[in-house]
Amino acid sequence: MGVTCCLIVAFLRGDPACLYDRFVMEGTGGPFVHTEVVLRDETGRGRAYTALERVGGVVPVAPHAYGPEWALVCLPLAPAMLRRVYAGILGLLAAGIPYNTADLWQCCVPLFLPFETDLDCARGDTWRGGVFCSQLACLLLRRAARDGSLPVSPAVRARLESVNSRGCSPNALFRLLRAV
Repeated sequence: MGVTCCLIVAFLRGDPACLYDRFVMEGTGGPFVHTEVVLRDETGRGRAYTALERVGGVVPVAPHAYGPEWALVCLPLAPAMLRRVYAGILGLLAAGIPYNTADLWQCCVPLFLPFETDLDCARGDTWRGGVFCSQLACLLLRRAARDGSLPVSPAVRARLESVNSRGCSPNALFRLLRAV
């Protein structure tokens, strides 16, 4: 039996001894401080992507072992759908999407989110203000659910559509996906 293709959302648990991690965990109400998206094909090969401030935005990351410090949510995809999601990510890489530092505070203080216009998940070329790691994952999941690449129930799709990505922390995204 072959390996199932899937879109994996990987959530990194913070280190309580690290002041920055502690700030993120307390501010966003959970143990996670970072998110990566992994596309695993039918051979078992994975390609990982995230948004990183220090390197300039949406980037591929070297495949690595996701040990016990990571929580993984695996969403099965058909091979053709995995290729569609991969093509979308390649488009984002080609567009040079920067890192979004301006909206990070909204992950901790979502008071103004109802008044903020969310990014259009179907138009990565409009993300000129950038994305942060969990915002990228949220928008990729929303786009995949919307275009039929990610087979989810109407209730899950509605939840993905209802979240404003500009305040979607790793912990908020994990809570949303845990309900799947």
